[in-house]
Amino acid sequence: MYIHVPPSLTIKDHLMNQFSIDMHCHPAMKPFGKSFSTKKVGENSTNRHHKTSIWFYDPPNPLERLLQRLLGLVKFTQCDFTTLSNGKVRCICASIYSIERSFVRLNTGTGVLTDFISNLASSLGKDRINFLQSNKDYFSDVENEYDFYLQLHNKEIKFGNIKRKYVLIKSYTDLQEAMMLNEDKTEVETVYVIMSIEGLHNLNAGNGDTPDEVEVLDNLRKMKSWTYRPFYVTFAHHFYNELCGHAETMSDFFQDLMTRQEPGMNTGFTPLGRKVMKEVLDNTDGNRMLIDIKHMSYLSRTEYINYLKTEHAAEYARKEIPLIISHGACNGMQSRDNPNATPGLEYTASRMYSADINFYDDELLEVVRSGGIIGLQLDERRIASKQYKKSLRLELASDSARKHSNSKMLWNNIRHIVELLDMHDMFAWDNIAIGSDNDGMIDPMNMFWTSGDMDALVQYIERHAFNYFNDPETKLKNSYNRIDPSEVIQRIFHSNSMEFFRKYFK
Repeated sequence: MYIHVPPSLTIKDHLMNQFSIDMHCHPAMKPFGKSFSTKKVGENSTNRHHKTSIWFYDPPNPLERLLQRLLGLVKFTQCDFTTLSNGKVRCICASIYSIERSFVRLNTGTGVLTDFISNLASSLGKDRINFLQSNKDYFSDVENEYDFYLQLHNKEIKFGNIKRKYVLIKSYTDLQEAMMLNEDKTEVETVYVIMSIEGLHNLNAGNGDTPDEVEVLDNLRKMKSWTYRPFYVTFAHHFYNELCGHAETMSDFFQDLMTRQEPGMNTGFTPLGRKVMKEVLDNTDGNRMLIDIKHMSYLSRTEYINYLKTEHAAEYARKEIPLIISHGACNGMQSRDNPNATPGLEYTASRMYSADINFYDDELLEVVRSGGIIGLQLDERRIASKQYKKSLRLELASDSARKHSNSKMLWNNIRHIVELLDMHDMFAWDNIAIGSDNDGMIDPMNMFWTSGDMDALVQYIERHAFNYFNDPETKLKNSYNRIDPSEVIQRIFHSNSMEFFRKYFK
């Protein structure tokens, strides 16, 4: 069996570390939120059976699975550290995020009905929701969530005869050292945690008041000085942060009725946003953070890419500032100016969710040319069209048949990217990864509800790859893109992310 190993990593590295990597998920969101209903707000409990512990294991029961399938409601934990360990997801980029006030201040007001609806959708607890409804100090909230991770860093938790722990990571070198340190400790399962930030409203912008430039930039510098500095920041999120425009994320009837995303949507960068962008990328003290273009409006994405090509032209040409899509999907369209399928990609394009929260083919090419990463998310609302999802429903089929069917939603995105890159005579398997967005209030693929199902997802994606390469109708003009199915899953679920960390996580 041939397994490609990047030059910087040895065979031993890979064979000893057969685990999945998730480029974007939210392990602390629910337990941190639940702590607001206790006397010890913000405390990460050492008791793994307590809802305020990041280790609290709450898998979906049959009723919760039914609610998820019918209403898209996730009433269980998807990526607590117990679930991550169970699914062999041993390295993650943990997203820290103070939920925007507009997310919980619905058109129904801020009373009992709003609390009920918000808690139904988020499972954060009514006390957390009440706090968020009046919170304007996003940055302090983010600092408290960061502290939530610090509390149990490198602390062992007993699970019968085995022990588990998570460790926070400062850099790729730190990651390698931590992995080698735990090499012989087979009785301690370890999750390696890299920090990230979702939405720069977290600097106290877009909170209902006019942003204070001095405060926003000062908060950014504080963030860059953290011991475990975020590897990347997702610049925009669901609502206008007065830094740059955002893409529409709440397009279904219920969400659109309850919230108002329209202010600032589809706009570009503001003058303050450009200053923040420059400060994020500033590497004077060696503390640059990278920028994730997910959630940016199309105009903002375009402005950012053009900024890199002009203001950081030399670095961009040397692939020193890569484009990141931490948790995205394809929209199946060739470009904004030509919203049709790229000729030859009609099969996969017809199965995509065609909105600009997802990415055009010309943008995917730009990400790869920059040396970037495309973390594919596992939210079925984003990775497949409604019509295609309906065509997959096999309600009376076996679990295996349903897993095979539903995992095609992810596989189609992989196939789309691979065939696009092959058309342009590029190696197609270097830049695809997984960014599940688990516990980020997503609607997961049925049968793959949590990170505990990641190992099963690996097996089904390998099956799709095997069928693909053995199908005489498969159109890949370059022989170097016909790789072993085992290498497909090794790259997508592990080595592409690891190599990305090696290059850029300084």
